Amino acid sequence: MKQDIRLLGLSSSICFYCLTATAPTQAQSNQPVQLDGSTSTSSIRGDCSISCTITGQHIGGNNLFHSFKEFNIDPGATVIFDTPAGVTRILSRVTGNDYSHIQGTLQVLGSADLFLLNPHGIIFGSNAQLNINGSFVASTASSLIFNDGSLFSATDTTPPLLTVSVPVGLQFGATPGSITHQSGDLQVKTGQTLALVGGDVNLLGGNLRAPGGRIELGSVAANSLVSLTPNPSTRGWVLGYESVQKFKNIQLSQGAVVSTTNIVSGDIQLYGRQITIADGSQVGGFTIQGTSATKGGTLVIHADDSLEVKGTALNDPTKASALFTGTFGAGQAGDISIKAKQLFVDSGGTVIASTFKNGQGGNITLDIEQSVNVIGSDSKIITQAEPGSTGGAGGQLQITTEKLMIRDGGQIATSTFGSGNGGTLLVDASEVEVSGRSQDGHLPSGLFAQSLNDQTRGNGGNLIINTNRLVVEGGANISVASRRGSQGNAGRLEVNASKVEVIGTGLDQDGNIVPSSLLASTASGQGGNITINLSNYLLLSNGSQISTSAEREGNGGQIRINQGFVVAAPTNSNSDIIANAINGRAGGIIINSESVLGLIVWTPEKIAKEFATDSNQFQPRNQPSNDITAFSQNPALSGTITITTPKVDPSQGLTQLPEEPVDATQQISQACSGDQKDVVGENKFVITGRGGLPSSPADLFSTDQVLTDLGTPVAPTAIRTRGRTITPPAPSPALLVEAQGWFIDGNGVVHLVAQGSNATPQSHWQPPVQCPSS
Repeated sequence: MKQDIRLLGLSSSICFYCLTATAPTQAQSNQPVQLDGSTSTSSIRGDCSISCTITGQHIGGNNLFHSFKEFNIDPGATVIFDTPAGVTRILSRVTGNDYSHIQGTLQVLGSADLFLLNPHGIIFGSNAQLNINGSFVASTASSLIFNDGSLFSATDTTPPLLTVSVPVGLQFGATPGSITHQSGDLQVKTGQTLALVGGDVNLLGGNLRAPGGRIELGSVAANSLVSLTPNPSTRGWVLGYESVQKFKNIQLSQGAVVSTTNIVSGDIQLYGRQITIADGSQVGGFTIQGTSATKGGTLVIHADDSLEVKGTALNDPTKASALFTGTFGAGQAGDISIKAKQLFVDSGGTVIASTFKNGQGGNITLDIEQSVNVIGSDSKIITQAEPGSTGGAGGQLQITTEKLMIRDGGQIATSTFGSGNGGTLLVDASEVEVSGRSQDGHLPSGLFAQSLNDQTRGNGGNLIINTNRLVVEGGANISVASRRGSQGNAGRLEVNASKVEVIGTGLDQDGNIVPSSLLASTASGQGGNITINLSNYLLLSNGSQISTSAEREGNGGQIRINQGFVVAAPTNSNSDIIANAINGRAGGIIINSESVLGLIVWTPEKIAKEFATDSNQFQPRNQPSNDITAFSQNPALSGTITITTPKVDPSQGLTQLPEEPVDATQQISQACSGDQKDVVGENKFVITGRGGLPSSPADLFSTDQVLTDLGTPVAPTAIRTRGRTITPPAPSPALLVEAQGWFIDGNGVVHLVAQGSNATPQSHWQPPVQCPSS
């Protein structure tokens, strides 16, 4: 089946360089296939430059052994391996000093698997083909290792032991040769394994296909050991790289295709140091039918250093370089799992897991140690329910990395164009930067979990970001919106961060100014909610916005900001927090923070007072001020704005405490200062009631009553004390009294006084107590 990701019509405009491969010089020989004599029963019938058959009886259990000095197939020629009864594995080695060049057809009679080992390298030319019913493993390993510990070595000509054991590993030598595939078409039968494992692995165009089976591309360094395990579900093989210490490079270029597309797609695994998918090359598999109980195969990529997915086909800019899984039926699409130090998706490269029907879309998991970089127009990492999908939900997308950077129109999304819901997008990164738009302004850079077009009935997914610092700038978006025409509801956006900065604007394709935004808006459904949990601050600057607004009949969503400081700067930079609606109910805005600075709260009453108009004509984005609004054009459906900050401003009312301890003997009077004139400058302690105010904004008001303590006169009493030495009290400090009034004297001089002219002086003391003198 020739179906691949070309059906998606993914496009971009920048092409990557073409890769080329060089091969070591091959010794000339009259016969392309030559035995080395170590497997004495092997023989060749016919002319291998045209067509020949290789037979033999060097058999151990289910294993048939062949050993060659040279093994090549000329263009147009066919080399056939005969399969004796009972043989399930044909194990062949090349012990000469030259690489093998396969330019014709390699055929196996019967259903046996074929292993071809040549440590010096293997090249598959443009006319190379496989006619094999079993699996095919081509490797530049130096030997096969068997379960009983025996070896089948390609580095000496010792006759191999006739082991009946199963091969369990590929052992590589000091200089593993490369494997190159030059635009040929290599395909095994349904359910079988096609494996190319060597040093550097280069695919220069052409196709590798294993419908519903398994494809293995492995690039390993010196002295590596790759395990072999029979596939329990098919007659294929699973390769393991747990014992490999160092890897080499895998490069796919010139539109190379690696595909396991079938009724139910198969598995693909790539292991290398630097893995490059370029020039419209594509790796993946589609599930064409299947049932709800079947799931497509998994695409696993492990790059010890970096994975790059970049560019488009040289002659077809609509064919993007891509990693893909998908489903066209009831069966579930396969998952994509990528582990690397760095991931680059740029110049139109795409990583996508999608559903086109009612099957569940696949999940994408990115475990990237250092950085994920999605750069340039049409560069995407997405799980998606495609247009025309009939209930299949988009898959989940999870990213774990140190730094996530999206710029120049790059996008990461879990979106729906159909009746299925969008998946959840989860980002765990120390730093997230989303900046700018595509070169033509059409596409914003961003993180999205959206419901997208007129035919969409599915709801947008949820988007959760856990980070130390989030920056959105230059017209970029982070959005769980339900776009214009969609009937679905918006999703939920949750940001858990120390610092959030939403900065500036960009220009769209028509030259209009578009703000950098956090969005959960809706066209006609229910607006989504935005929750921002801070430990430091939220900064809105230079025209940016946070919005859960609704168009048409839609209802606005809720914005909740917890902890930290909320700052909009500079003043009058048109940075807004809005939860408005047109005909539906406006959303709500709740801010529980240390402080809210630089923002103006607009209510319908305030708008009418300030602008002599109503909220129908008021548009926050048209005002230069930094605004907080939650109103509907139907006044009865306006939302609420609640802002809660600490009761005490920690920056005010601070008193510097002395560093030296206070001498208490100078603070306590040892005798009563009975004269009222002497106590005017003394300290006092006053308790003032709340005047009816509640202790909490949520409590009800009490009656406005003030309790007044009435002094009771105390008659003088003679008090007898023992003779003692009285220490006179410390002199009272000069009393600073706040002015309560003023008057103008005869000379026109204004005097500030402690009590106004209409004030009645009040006694601060009860009748004095007369202290006896000793």
